[in-house]
Amino acid sequence: MWADNDPRSVGRTLRIERVEGERAVCSILTNADGSPSDRRGTTTRIGLRRFVPTSTGYRFLHEPPPIHEKACPDAEDHSEHEWDDAFGDTFYCPGEWL
Repeated sequence: MWADNDPRSVGRTLRIERVEGERAVCSILTNADGSPSDRRGTTTRIGLRRFVPTSTGYRFLHEPPPIHEKACPDAEDHSEHEWDDAFGDTFYCPGEWL
């Protein structure tokens, strides 16, 4: 999970999904504070050179919550599984992220 350091985007976080050449394809996890639009879940491409903790770059926060397949080792019975993400939301199995 990475946080946007730009003062105009305070609160925005994202996860790098993959790297394509010199760009990272990222999913937006949280909106910037006070943002009029909800961009959570959308993807954006960002130059890798911006992943430095400068005033217009990004800083590393921590690993994101596990994806569903990795979080549930028992593919037959998910009924007892639950876990919390970094923002205090609780996710349950079976099914998709809530």
